[in-house]
Amino acid sequence: MEPDLGSMDLFCRINVQTDMPLQELVAFIARCSGGSSHMNAVRGRSLDISVFENDDFDTEKSHSGEDRWLHFRYTLEVDPVAGQRSRSSTFPFTPVPKAAICRD
Repeated sequence: MEPDLGSMDLFCRINVQTDMPLQELVAFIARCSGGSSHMNAVRGRSLDISVFENDDFDTEKSHSGEDRWLHFRYTLEVDPVAGQRSRSSTFPFTPVPKAAICRD
C-alpha cells in the first residue's frame, strides 16, 4: 500500500557546498531538473526549488566536523508542486549516480 502523499509535508531543505556563483548554481539546477529558472528559483514539473546564500556559511567550518553541512554556502528549499504525484513514494525524482549528474 502506497502512503498518502497528499497528507504529508514534503518540504525539505538541502545545504550545498560549491564554488559556483549563485546564478550559475540556479541555472545548473534548472538544466539538471528540466525546469526553468527565474532569479533564485527553479520551477520544475513536480518541484519548486529556491536557492539562498546560507547566512551561517563559514569556509573553515564547512570542511570539518559532523555538523559541517550547517556551514555550506547555499541552502535549497524544495517544495513539491501542488497536485503532482511523485514517481517514487519517497522522493519526487529518480536518483542519479553522482558521476552522471548534469555535465555540460
